[in-house]
Amino acid sequence: MPSPLVSVSNVTIKYGGFTAVDGCSFDVKGGEIFGLLGPNGSGKSSIIEVIAGLNRNYSGTVLVEGKDLRGARDWNSRFGLVPQEYSFYHDFTVADNLRIFGRLQGYSGQEARRQAEEALARFNLSPYKNKIAGNLSGGYKRLLNIAIASLHNPQLLILDEPTVGIDVNFRKSVWDVLYALRKQGVTVMITTHYMEEAQLLCDRLALISNGQLRIVDTPAKIIEKYGGKPYILLRVDKPDKLESALRQLPTVECRRVGGDSFEVYCAPGALTVLITKLDNFLESNRINIIEEHVYEPTLNEVFLNYFQQTLELK
Repeated sequence: MPSPLVSVSNVTIKYGGFTAVDGCSFDVKGGEIFGLLGPNGSGKSSIIEVIAGLNRNYSGTVLVEGKDLRGARDWNSRFGLVPQEYSFYHDFTVADNLRIFGRLQGYSGQEARRQAEEALARFNLSPYKNKIAGNLSGGYKRLLNIAIASLHNPQLLILDEPTVGIDVNFRKSVWDVLYALRKQGVTVMITTHYMEEAQLLCDRLALISNGQLRIVDTPAKIIEKYGGKPYILLRVDKPDKLESALRQLPTVECRRVGGDSFEVYCAPGALTVLITKLDNFLESNRINIIEEHVYEPTLNEVFLNYFQQTLELK
């Protein structure tokens, strides 16, 4: 297993009398995409500010490769931060922005130009190199933000809501860029409100609410534990015959939801087996399907089942 790049231990962050983060502990492993997920005001941004070294007014410990962050003087050169806001010069071209920020990172003029050309190709910005940055679409502005934050080849790239405000089609382009960065050895940490994004993109997730860490695990394990059971919705032409047979299966929970309709539930991970058994049974008993839908829980169900019910966040 990869060793932790960042270890957050019992971190509490207060603003006056308000506790924004209350005793959070988790590790971010080298080479993973790690997500912070939670409602607005849950403490995600406060945690990012601490890890990025922007807020040193906290209790607890943050370690970077085993060293206390407060004493890690080279940390600023080892991470990149992509804020929600577009952080570049809107009146300059894309290429000029990359060269300017390269110089600000300490590269010589020639090296900054080389780094800019590499970034243009790496982040699919070459066709727009001479375009005024402020005139880019929202998606390309986001890519430019990521390109600028990655110019110095950071170990850790932190992104606050990386796809907010861009269309669904372009969101996948951003995901592809983040996958490529991870493949190159960059550890990626994101906050997001998009459940689909968190489920598909992240290797592990930390779910936070009211400043407290609730769950840390892979998306699949979180969904399995908190998302509810998968089920099949069936409408058939011989409902009484089907109901009688289903009630004899010990691993299946059946609920009749209409005259000819059933919800057939199974344990997480057993959906494929259930579908096979049902198909065989229906065929052998000459029961015809009128309508069939398969439902598998997602992170949306986790938010509904866990956050809203257990934490009463409505």
